[in-house]
Amino acid sequence: MKMFYLLAMFSLILIMQSIRVSAAYRDFIPTTMKQPNGMIIHVFASGDEYYNWLHDITGYTIVQNHSNGYYVYANSQNGEVVASNQVVGEINPETLGIPKWIKISKEKYLLRRQTLFPKIEKPKLKNSNNQVQVKNIETLNNLVIFVRFSDQNEFTEQTSFFGDQFNSTNSVSMHTYYEEVSYNQLVINTSFYPSPSGATVISYRASHPRGYYCVYDANTNPEGYKNDSERWDREHTILMNAVNSVSSQIPPNKDIDNDNDGLVDKVAFMIQGPDVGSGGKLLLPHKSELSSFDVKINGKRVWYYNLLLSSWAYNPRSVSVLNYEMFDTLGAPDLYHYKDKDGNTDGVEPVGKWDLMEDDNNQHMGAYMKAKYGHWLDTNILAKTKGGIYTINKLTMDKIIVINFHN
Repeated sequence: MKMFYLLAMFSLILIMQSIRVSAAYRDFIPTTMKQPNGMIIHVFASGDEYYNWLHDITGYTIVQNHSNGYYVYANSQNGEVVASNQVVGEINPETLGIPKWIKISKEKYLLRRQTLFPKIEKPKLKNSNNQVQVKNIETLNNLVIFVRFSDQNEFTEQTSFFGDQFNSTNSVSMHTYYEEVSYNQLVINTSFYPSPSGATVISYRASHPRGYYCVYDANTNPEGYKNDSERWDREHTILMNAVNSVSSQIPPNKDIDNDNDGLVDKVAFMIQGPDVGSGGKLLLPHKSELSSFDVKINGKRVWYYNLLLSSWAYNPRSVSVLNYEMFDTLGAPDLYHYKDKDGNTDGVEPVGKWDLMEDDNNQHMGAYMKAKYGHWLDTNILAKTKGGIYTINKLTMDKIIVINFHN
């Protein structure tokens, strides 16, 4: 029985090592869309940045019909989602005879995952003393830059509204979460830019309207991007300009390179408004690399970044999303698998609800993840082939458990 347990754990480790994507899965995120005739429809968004879709509360998939700009109920054809002429809000989908939860095929999803966010080799930089510290230990200074588009007014939230979610020391926050899961080995402090002159958020104002950063549509968004090349150029340009606009405000003595690799440890861009809900790739929460431009803060290059949407701050799971995105930036892989049209996975759930990186709900990550990617546990205990007495940490802040393992 003990040998079976060890084999099962070894298989789990292999599964986790084999997965590396940068997506955050979401279910039933409320959003609103506006029809060309002015009607507002209340729908839900689900998926990740590789594939996301709109649907109603009962599961009928919704897409935009690009011939007229209306949001309509969808059908399936050759593994793709196709638009009908049945306008949402004007007909009961139960009368249409179409299936629920229509999505692209698993094969097409996997192809998107391989090509949409290509992994770019990290720059090989040398620091002044040519030494690299242990990553994810001691203090990490997280930089958050607020951004709005040219057709948006300034943020109305107070800085403390976001500050509590990142920095609170007496309630659930990203700060308290990482103190606990790291056994007080990692302290994350977040600062906000542009530096506010009062209590209210100040943001960098982009030179283009919001539609410029959404997918092109001849009827409803003619200024949008038409391909991934345009998308990447627009995303990286706005982020470069945002960094350059605030870089002089970041104190030279602030340690923004914890692991001493020449790269800024953590930059997040808080974009005003909701995500795009469906079809787009830019205005969705994601992690990527600012590879198009050599952008620096106090001599350190901005490379890894998270793009966040301010609407998520009002979601009950907002802090959990921040924790998930942070651990992704710290090097951890996602663990969830693609879900089929019935909401089922492909038969493998590596850890279910037992790890932050499969189900972001503020639970701890597993001991293996803490050891390999957090460096908060002794990695020597990950694989044992001989009998003996071994001491391991509990996942919670209580210290240790002693295990007597016999061959």
